[in-house]
Amino acid sequence: VKREDFVKEIRAQIPQLERWINDHDLLTQDASKPLIVRETPVYQRGVAGAGIEAPGPYRPQDRTYYNVTPLDDLTPEQAESSLREYNHWILQILNIHEAVPGHYTQLVYANKSPSLVKTLFGNGAMVEGWAVFGERMMLESGYGGNAPEMWLMWGKWNLRSVTNTILDYSVHVLGMTEAQALDLLQRQAFQTEREAREKWRRVQLSSVQLTSYFSGYSDIMELRERRRQALGKDFSVKAFNEQFLSYGSAPVSVIAELMSQPDAAAPKAQP
Repeated sequence: VKREDFVKEIRAQIPQLERWINDHDLLTQDASKPLIVRETPVYQRGVAGAGIEAPGPYRPQDRTYYNVTPLDDLTPEQAESSLREYNHWILQILNIHEAVPGHYTQLVYANKSPSLVKTLFGNGAMVEGWAVFGERMMLESGYGGNAPEMWLMWGKWNLRSVTNTILDYSVHVLGMTEAQALDLLQRQAFQTEREAREKWRRVQLSSVQLTSYFSGYSDIMELRERRRQALGKDFSVKAFNEQFLSYGSAPVSVIAELMSQPDAAAPKAQP
């Protein structure tokens, strides 16, 4: 998109994703909890270009914001680098991850969980893992028309999750230098220069968080396949998604144990 339309385009895509989920019966959405797409407040900028700001279980009536940092302050070269990274296909995957059915949807479900402990003390690998899993689940449902470009860009995006883990461990344990990190991100993982430099800044400001994407996604995919094999023809994508989300932001291992119990069912949500 044009740099001046970046936030506008993201705002326009959210209803499209919600319609797809409804039309393909992937999970139940709560229409009473609208998502507000806005420009990231200036004081919150500098770590991630986009992210969800959701209320906790004690104030579930509050709005959920999808913060998107506009590209206004970038040079033409920087804007080109960002827009090449977040191209037509990857921008859609970003919105699946951050919003629907990713973080926004998961956190709405978490606020309805009867367990305040599981919601308040959220497990980062489950939260990020679900968002990554949601990308794969949406494409498997046919989103994007199975276009080879969409699957290719998902492959690049999924490689980012793997590379995040390698980067985090390499920087904080093995002493990876900036030059080595940029080589990993740009030459080996095919990211643009601006994306790579922003990730280098992020890995210096955080630790462990970048590992949560791949670890959580791997655990959820493994759990889904176990449930599919155990239930056979009775397996339902919608039922799996809703039951998985119903336990709050608990570790995937805990959710797997709860779902595998003989009479397991989604816990009754709070009103």
